[in-house]
Parts: sequence; C-alpha cells; structure tokens
Amino acid sequence: MLVALIVAATEATDELMKERYIANAEQTLQFYQSKILTSRSREHREALAKLISAEDQKLMLASEGRHFVAEPLTCARISIDPTSPKSVLVLALALVLGGFA
Repeated sequence: MLVALIVAATEATDELMKERYIANAEQTLQFYQSKILTSRSREHREALAKLISAEDQKLMLASEGRHFVAEPLTCARISIDPTSPKSVLVLALALVLGGFA
C-alpha cells in the first residue's frame, strides 16, 4: 500500500511539474517571438531565433514523454544482506581528513 502511495504521489508531482514547465516554456516562446518582431538588429534576431529553437526543442521533449522529472528505473526492493560501514575504515579516513583540515 505504501509503494502504491509513493507511486501515485510521484506521478501527481511529475504531472504538475510537467504542466508548469510547459506553461512557462510557452510564455517564454511568446516573449521571444514578440521580441523578434520588434528587433531591428540582425544579430539580435539571430540570437532570438536560436533561443526560440532551443526552447521549442525543450518544449517538444517535455510534451512527448510519459515521465518528466523522474523515471522509475526499478521497483523498490529490500536487500537480503544489509550493509553497514566498516568502522575501522571510517575512523582511519576521519583521522586522515581531520589531519589535513
């Protein structure tokens, strides 16, 4: 039940972040397009065209994928052999780094 809750929260957060990103990207594109119409300098128009192209590419990538912020690679698992740090190694490393500090 907890895993299902985490998955649902991740999907909801992912969708919210995706919607916000797309809305922000669309506003940015509109701003760049309005600036390119009023620009008189050729270099300025070229720079704005590159920005529009990059923003449009990011917007296409964001709108096509299922996952936006994080894509789950594997399901949650509990290790059979739990691990713990080796205290002697940690102590030696702390002494060496403490000596340098």
